[in-house]
Amino acid sequence: MQQPARHASLVALMFVLLASLLAVAPAARAGVRAGIHDGGTAILDFSSDPVSMDPAIAADGYSLTILHVLFVTLLTNKPGTTTVVPWGATEMPTITNGGKRYVVHIHAGIKFSDGEPADAHAFKYSFERILIPATKSPYTGSLAGVVGASDFVAGKAKSVAGIKVLDPLTIQFDLVQPDNNFLYDITYAALSAVPQKAVEAAGAKFATHPTGDGQFILQNWTSGVGMTLVKNLHYFDAATAGHLDKLLLHTNVPTNLAVLQVEKGMADISAGDVNGGDGIPLSLFLTIKNDPRWKSYLYHSTLPETWFFVMAMRDKPLQNVKVRQAIAYAINRQKIVQILNGRGVLASQIMPPSLPGYDPSIPQQEYNPAKARKLLTEAGFPHGFQTSITMFTTPPGPQEATSIQYDLAQVGIQAVLRIVSLAQYSTLAATPGGSPTQINDWLAIEPALFMNWTYNSNEIQAGNNMAEFAVPQVDALLNKAQQLPLAQAVPLWQRAQRLAISQYGYVPLYYGVEYDFVNPRIGGFQIDPNFLYEYQQWYLK
Repeated sequence: MQQPARHASLVALMFVLLASLLAVAPAARAGVRAGIHDGGTAILDFSSDPVSMDPAIAADGYSLTILHVLFVTLLTNKPGTTTVVPWGATEMPTITNGGKRYVVHIHAGIKFSDGEPADAHAFKYSFERILIPATKSPYTGSLAGVVGASDFVAGKAKSVAGIKVLDPLTIQFDLVQPDNNFLYDITYAALSAVPQKAVEAAGAKFATHPTGDGQFILQNWTSGVGMTLVKNLHYFDAATAGHLDKLLLHTNVPTNLAVLQVEKGMADISAGDVNGGDGIPLSLFLTIKNDPRWKSYLYHSTLPETWFFVMAMRDKPLQNVKVRQAIAYAINRQKIVQILNGRGVLASQIMPPSLPGYDPSIPQQEYNPAKARKLLTEAGFPHGFQTSITMFTTPPGPQEATSIQYDLAQVGIQAVLRIVSLAQYSTLAATPGGSPTQINDWLAIEPALFMNWTYNSNEIQAGNNMAEFAVPQVDALLNKAQQLPLAQAVPLWQRAQRLAISQYGYVPLYYGVEYDFVNPRIGGFQIDPNFLYEYQQWYLK
């Protein structure tokens, strides 16, 4: 029976109103449940500047923490966990063709701050931009397994055949072979969408003046002073939107001053540099930890993070495995943990204990200077040799480097310290041949990253395999593991790790324990295993 026109229009109006209510319901429900009130400003004191706000370039933890709220990735980790969940995607990817095809549906309405849509075309552009050699992205290896990637890199194809835009909100990835790390790969900030017009108009300036689509927008950045992030009022998802109106990130603030400012209520967090930097200086840590006044200010968590000593295996005399083994015996790792005031757990291997692939049967590296001297003599260096150690300026980096310098001197190895800025360090660390030895770390939720970025020769050119570690048997195990489901990959990673440890390209030092000094007025704070800080979760109590 046909209804009167007036009745039909009223029904339509009711549906419109209902749809409007549903559209805002997620944020409203979330706020009521958690008692969260939006608005306000949080102030963070950092001891150095981030390196870059270009997702394709940034590889330091400080930059990545900020990029996480400036740009949207297809997938992310659920805050506070290692669980991968949809973000820009409407749901987890559909995986077919024996694990070689991923189809991802993208939320409608995601836009960059200049109004350009963050759709399938934007994601395809961003992924291909990473592969262009001129971009000099350290993330090329993340897409090396996509069909047609090698032809695109070589200039034989104008686009990557394995990245297809099926429609504006659907993107398809075809892999050469199954890859159990691909879901993790597309959580990287590097694999977020970027706006083509803005990138091409800005050129190199995009690294300091990015146009994003995340919960916050970079309003300004003055090197050496700090940056201001403001809430993105046009962010696409009310349920995951930021609560604060503004984040003031002050940089180059000495950590002892930062702690004092938090104590006096002039800042909310003393954050170090979020890349191994220490938000609570060594000289104050035990005093603060043992003072009941600051109990509510302290947060700590053991991270999926491994710090290690890197030796460039192609450099002389480090080419000799006995030399590398001698260095491993010479390093007093327990002393480094003591320097950290216990903010580290001795590491037996690259894989952290909290991730699949950790092998409890692998013993700790022995500290034995006598064995180190014997091995150096057998290798033809009875009087040692000269080398250098690269580390960045933020404490406790210099203290750790000095400790290792002392240890090496006890066995005859004279190491010059190269203490450089975080930006210089990032460049040197990622450049093959950039430094004979260095101290570095991995912090990530994906187990395959720890193994592949450390030991797979495929990652040398990208700058991730800093030791230039290249052992065919290890490559074979890692490449096979990458094609298998996680449970089947674990024993192969463990075999590869035991074999790799015997080559001493890397000496595992410790697993990181993060401590943060936070004003109790900040609600929603937790130490995230991947990003450390989840700014969008914070609110003022």
